[in-house]
Amino acid sequence: MFRNTLVAKLILLIVVGAILLAPSAYYFTLHLTDRHIYEIEERSGKVTLDTIYTLLKQTQQDIAAWEA
Repeated sequence: MFRNTLVAKLILLIVVGAILLAPSAYYFTLHLTDRHIYEIEERSGKVTLDTIYTLLKQTQQDIAAWEA
């Protein structure tokens, strides 16, 4: 198929490089994505808890004002 062995070796090197690079890129991408999702979920949880705390504090102040 290839008359020039240099071209065949170059194509083989590119194919082997792609085969070796794909799993490593997948692994690192998966790890970074998981970490990023965890950080987003943690931030969202903190915002939700802060909102609940603020609402409870306001409700407590409203009840105290109503009792007075």
